[in-house]
Amino acid sequence: MSTSTETQAFSFDLHRPAADLFADEASFVWLVDLPGIGADEVDLEVVDGKLFVEATSAELSLKYARRLQLPEEADPSQVDASLERGQLRIEIQKREELKPRKIAIAGS
Repeated sequence: MSTSTETQAFSFDLHRPAADLFADEASFVWLVDLPGIGADEVDLEVVDGKLFVEATSAELSLKYARRLQLPEEADPSQVDASLERGQLRIEIQKREELKPRKIAIAGS
């Protein structure tokens, strides 16, 4: 029996997951494929106008990493995310002042 403390190093395969970005009048939506990953294994962070996604699965020895430069129209304080069937859906609202709005016309 050894008296020294042994540590086990984990080696992860780093992957850049497939992703799609699209927009409508109110928001940007970023879809990121994260097969085999649970919501508790995902870190999502906004720093200096960039959105960072990192996900790690010790069970699968996988690590995913992806970064998105947020468009100027995006509001970094208005980000929502959900994970369903291996796809992370991130919705970033556009800044209110840049959203289209209807203007009423007063008549006589």
